[in-house]
Amino acid sequence: MRVCLEVGGGVVRSLEVSGDFFLSPEYVLDDLREAVEGRSVEEALKTLRDALHALGGVVESAGITWREVLDCIARCLTGFRVPS
Repeated sequence: MRVCLEVGGGVVRSLEVSGDFFLSPEYVLDDLREAVEGRSVEEALKTLRDALHALGGVVESAGITWREVLDCIARCLTGFRVPS
């Protein structure tokens, strides 16, 4: 799996996720991308946690689990946290 992030000033500017896996419904990654872009890193991390709880039993996958997708994105985002 490949995660490409653009973060500026503590705000997620763009998110791309690609790889050799399948998720259903197919639009779930597009919805996730739209939900985190424009948000602070902390808000984006909360959105990922919410997506895991809300969609954990709904998203079907092959090659990777929904949790693994979200965990990978979260690990990448954590590197962009702004110290308080």
